[in-house]
Amino acid sequence: MKIVKVEPYVFKVPLVKPFRIFLAEVRSKDHMVVKVETDDGYVGVGEIGPLPEFAGESGATCLAITKERLAPALIGQDPFDIEKLIKRMDAAVKANHLAKSAVDFALHDLLGKILGVPVYKLLGGKYREKVPICWAMGMKSPEEMAKEAVEYVKKGYRCLKAKVGLDPKMDIERIKAIREAVGDKVERRADANQAYSPEVAIQVIKKMERMNLDLQ
Repeated sequence: MKIVKVEPYVFKVPLVKPFRIFLAEVRSKDHMVVKVETDDGYVGVGEIGPLPEFAGESGATCLAITKERLAPALIGQDPFDIEKLIKRMDAAVKANHLAKSAVDFALHDLLGKILGVPVYKLLGGKYREKVPICWAMGMKSPEEMAKEAVEYVKKGYRCLKAKVGLDPKMDIERIKAIREAVGDKVERRADANQAYSPEVAIQVIKKMERMNLDLQ
């Protein structure tokens, strides 16, 4: 069995509402889907959502790298040799980890379909029946974030992550408002997306600790 086709597709998904982080205000997201097909007609699918402000890769760069560098490294190869294929991709182009991840996902999906098993069985087996999720809130005023926190706790979320980083003093107010709105029974986190210097991070974390923030 050999890989005969690697097809990447890029499309843009508009967000229902803008999502503000320190690095940018996100209004839409590029996504890339990669299909890896074998000579027996099996097709594996992988997907990524690149954000250039965060990881340095865009939909356009992922598309070009996959077409020009990664696909040629895979054509004619055995899809079961994933570790070998990863090394071939690394030899074909440095970095570009998101583009490579999409192919990696597609290869695992392909193997699962060939073997007739879910991918988790290829990764050591099932560990849990459910996966806890955390609602991420883009930066807004403390009042708006508190209102959003209440809304999503009512929907069943027991973990909230607040984006912070533009103003340390206002960030403290955001976290304080969220705590006052939902209490300590809801797990609360903060994500500054690399905004703080080490000195500012230490100062802010010390103040956030008093608010029973989850600081893993």
